[in-house]
Amino acid sequence: MKTLNECTITRSVALMTALVFTPRLHAMNDSSLSDEKSWFSLTGKGYVAYQHDSNVGISELDTNSNSADSARYTKGNLKLSIAPTDAWVNDLSVTHSATSYGEQSEFDLDITTLGAVSSYAFEALKVGVHYYDANASLGSDRFLSYEQYGVSAGKLIMQRGYVRLSTDKVAKQFETATNRNSNADSFRADMFWFFEDDDFVELALTYQDEDAVDNVFSFKSNGLELGYSYPVSVLSKVLTFKLAYQLNNRNYANETAGGIGREDDSQRIKLDINYEVLSYLDVVFSARSGDFDSTLAQADYNETIAEIGMNLHF
Repeated sequence: MKTLNECTITRSVALMTALVFTPRLHAMNDSSLSDEKSWFSLTGKGYVAYQHDSNVGISELDTNSNSADSARYTKGNLKLSIAPTDAWVNDLSVTHSATSYGEQSEFDLDITTLGAVSSYAFEALKVGVHYYDANASLGSDRFLSYEQYGVSAGKLIMQRGYVRLSTDKVAKQFETATNRNSNADSFRADMFWFFEDDDFVELALTYQDEDAVDNVFSFKSNGLELGYSYPVSVLSKVLTFKLAYQLNNRNYANETAGGIGREDDSQRIKLDINYEVLSYLDVVFSARSGDFDSTLAQADYNETIAEIGMNLHF
């Protein structure tokens, strides 16, 4: 699946986990919630985009076509929120995304993800549990199953900052490349700081220890993520700029441990521009670029993706 494209099953589930617990200043204090809030709410999103990829490939299989292609990308999400109290919130969600390439249909990707999240805001901190189950098809064939579950804890600091720690168990099951089947332990620390103009910065530190059936594919990774979001008003509508940078290092099992001593270093930068045309409709532009260095030749490459789309939500 795509390393840069967020339809990647690993990255899309991780993204949803982060988004569920990303704080907003007006919601971090329970007293800000209305006593008349309904116990139940249903929300939905529909996204349609056109994208151009400079190097179509399947990163989970270390495969790159070394050729460009354009694709239609669609994504839909439904979420049912159940909040018995202001402090206790539960979310059930289903998400489906599809990437259809113009010429390289063998890389067409469909992902369906089911999610369940529960969080409780105590006076001192907010704690949560989450579970995701995703299945992906590549071309017309089933490709990969992905399961992730974990716990998290977050705390508001000085009314402007928020710190969140999480730990997860991850299991991947490949339909054909069963020697890549794996179980992993992952850890993540997020730190947010909000400014008076509703802009904010984020710093994240990540760690993952993945154990595969074939030790050649076992690795330990460390990551750093930096992000900045800044909203401005244009024609009385909100225009939001988001800039993100990611740095990741993977060290695979060495030869004495049954591996090949592979090492991967990647850097990614992403720009998102979101304009609120209507209260329920946004226009989105994004550009992503990645430099992937590896001692394994087929995993050493560069990739750039440009995308423009429309997001409908209720």
